[in-house]
Amino acid sequence: MRNLKYHQPKELVEEASEGAISNALKKCLSEIQQPLPVEHVFVLDAFGRILREDLRSPYPIPPYSRSVMDGYAVRHNDLVGASEKNSVTLKVVGELPAGTSNGKKICPGEAIRIMTGAPLPEGADAVVMAEDTERAGNFVMVCRPVKRNKNISFMGEDVKQGHLILPRGVRIGPMELGLISACGKDRVPVSRRPKIGILSTGDELIAPGNAREDAQIYDVNGYALSGLVMQTGAEPVFLGIARDKYEDLLQALNRAGDLDVLLISGGISVGDYDIVQDVLLKAGIRKILWRDKINPGKSILVGRRFKQLIFSLPGNPVSSMLNFLLLVRPVLDKMMGRKTLGLKTGKAVILEGQRLRPGRKKFLHGRLEWIGPCLGVRILPRRQSEFHAMAAVDALVEVSEDIELLEKGDEVNIYHLGEAIKATFRG
Repeated sequence: MRNLKYHQPKELVEEASEGAISNALKKCLSEIQQPLPVEHVFVLDAFGRILREDLRSPYPIPPYSRSVMDGYAVRHNDLVGASEKNSVTLKVVGELPAGTSNGKKICPGEAIRIMTGAPLPEGADAVVMAEDTERAGNFVMVCRPVKRNKNISFMGEDVKQGHLILPRGVRIGPMELGLISACGKDRVPVSRRPKIGILSTGDELIAPGNAREDAQIYDVNGYALSGLVMQTGAEPVFLGIARDKYEDLLQALNRAGDLDVLLISGGISVGDYDIVQDVLLKAGIRKILWRDKINPGKSILVGRRFKQLIFSLPGNPVSSMLNFLLLVRPVLDKMMGRKTLGLKTGKAVILEGQRLRPGRKKFLHGRLEWIGPCLGVRILPRRQSEFHAMAAVDALVEVSEDIELLEKGDEVNIYHLGEAIKATFRG
């Protein structure tokens, strides 16, 4: 085995860079000149959306110095030499529950009973835990010394006033919701949520819940693509199933006319019943991309009809979804003003050799494994029907069109599928 190159974990979670973007994706991204308009929504409604303005803290966090323990606010000098055999007795001059301040000042030989989260009183420079004390009326006996600043969270310790806590272009998740609320914001500027039409095509398709006859299959793409769209923060608009008839497809195109993006799956190859391209061209679509040289998913058409982008994806569920992740998702990210686009990328080394057929760029299914400090990837076998088999896939291995052999120990570019594929395939 060749010497495996060590990669720090941070290298393995870099967002897709310009160098990792294929020519096909560049063509698609060039169609997005500017992000969608900004709208201000309530904090909880911002989950999954893209922040469109830098968020700075209007005040320090925490906004005051406070206790992180239930105990007594003290002056640490008063407790020098305290022990179980030689406890120090302090006079208790007040009590501070969380959310209150009595304005008292601690003088030498005094203490104030304080609860977790309560503001530190003037004169105190430490908090002694209740477990190290024994109360006797208006006095408390402390059996251990305490260091200065012990058990105190100081004002601005987490975030300084005016500090940038969230840059524009980030996707708002649970932690971001907490940071926004910590700044006292009840509304937040985000991108308008794009509406993404999802249309499945094929005479053989039926919707789940219906009785299936021979030669029929249930629609997978419509539902899986809807889930992938929701993961981006966009809004899926499910358009159902169109039959392999011109009038059905034209009617569906008309219904989708007001949507930002239309995703069509199936009917894009060159068979006798693959009529999607003909219908789109007759409907006036301006072709941007046709039959990209990638595997899986050679048959793909991207175009624009008025203000709407249309992605016609392969009918095979895995090819359809992987093309979504590689081409559509970055476009939606840019449309919503996200700072970084698409799947996270990184490096890994091949764990087992693999012979390949040259001619098209490939995105092979891989399983990541740590080999000591090195991240390795094992190429998984391909199947004709591989939807369920995707449960074992957590990375795509990018291989250029001229490669005929991947040797054990070769370094390759990978796309981390992470939750993008787990939520879809693994439940």
